[in-house]
Amino acid sequence: DLVAAAVFGSQGSRALVASIERQGVRAALLASGALTTVQDEVFRFARTLQANSDLHQTLTDPLIEVAARQNLVDDLLGAKARPATIQLIKRAIQGSGRTLVKTLDHYVAIASEVRQHRVAKVTVAQPITGTQQQQLRDQLARIYGVAIDVQVNVDPSVLGGARIELGDELIDGTILN
Repeated sequence: DLVAAAVFGSQGSRALVASIERQGVRAALLASGALTTVQDEVFRFARTLQANSDLHQTLTDPLIEVAARQNLVDDLLGAKARPATIQLIKRAIQGSGRTLVKTLDHYVAIASEVRQHRVAKVTVAQPITGTQQQQLRDQLARIYGVAIDVQVNVDPSVLGGARIELGDELIDGTILN
């Protein structure tokens, strides 16, 4: 079924490869038994890479064998993340024509699609509470008419306010440093 869906949805060899990768990610997410948790762990790892340039450089260094970079993921995450999370991150390290962070963010978006949700990427100066996240999720769901996953990124260059990205739409109410 996965291959049939990939072939049906593709137009050309690159599109076929991308479609098969997408279906593979969907299969890994569905098989995880903890879709929401895996989605959050992949998102958090992508944010960690953005904040730690040395780790990002190491995991994307073409002079380091892919297997060695994947072993580093095993060492870093080990029992701290679900096996599906580690599997997806290791797959992203193999490369897909996108940067590692963009590939992981793409996996997060696929997880939201599987859950029939949309992702709102929220950038703030300080962590927001669970209550604030729920209020934001509810308000965005009312506006867009679909369930929303809120992914919060704390950015030190933001002094106040929030930036919300939802698909192609951007609401930027930040005060930058």
